Amino acid sequence: MAVLLADRVLGVRAQQAGARDAHGDVFPAGWGPLRGPWPGRAMEGPDTPRGQEGDRTWRLAVDPAGWPLNQGDLVVEVAGDGTETTAFLVTSADLITHSVDPAVDYIRVEANRRTEAGTSP
Repeated sequence: MAVLLADRVLGVRAQQAGARDAHGDVFPAGWGPLRGPWPGRAMEGPDTPRGQEGDRTWRLAVDPAGWPLNQGDLVVEVAGDGTETTAFLVTSADLITHSVDPAVDYIRVEANRRTEAGTSP
């Protein structure tokens, strides 16, 4: 069994529900307060070659204290001074638990990096 060590500090901002339109669809009102941050890990996915423009899927490992984590929530990287540097828009999240040792539990997240111009997963 291999253990991957944390390489960054990650927090979670849950999507807050907003108003409903005439069809009953909910428009997000933004994201809630920062939960965490905790040690975590982020790795770029292999879906776009390095150096090539385009969206890339990221695979994140978030502390289980961030659960529940849903599609549309944000995972944010937090710098040492407490500023939020990089944001990832969650596309899927699964709580992975170990039956013997809960110290290795984590949330496996697939996400796209969020940019100022918006995210297009």
